[in-house]
Amino acid sequence: MNSNSYLILAGTLMSAGIVIPGVSKTVILMMLGLYELYLSAISTINLSILVPMAIGLLIGGLIFLCLINFLFKFAKSYTYFGIIGFILGSILVIYPGFTFDIHGLISIFLLVISFIAGLMLSNLETNK
Repeated sequence: MNSNSYLILAGTLMSAGIVIPGVSKTVILMMLGLYELYLSAISTINLSILVPMAIGLLIGGLIFLCLINFLFKFAKSYTYFGIIGFILGSILVIYPGFTFDIHGLISIFLLVISFIAGLMLSNLETNK
């Protein structure tokens, strides 16, 4: 299904992956069945595919930016929690799997150290 309207819709949804942290545009394109087509269009500079997706990307970018701006104005903490949820949920897609061998334990240790470092750095910023 490569109609222009479907490509514009795909570009609109793909813009969510650019605007919203934790949402992957690659995963969105894979779910829509367009990832291979998108890569092929980029490598061959196929404008009949790229232009409709770019139009959708611009439309979606404006929509999602306005939506996020509105949500930050009227529901700031809920919006932050939503973004944190997207980011934490994307870990399951990115991380290949957890095992209880030495590699898994090192991963947990690094996660805890990175989390503590992030907290310390954020405290430095708020103390200025």
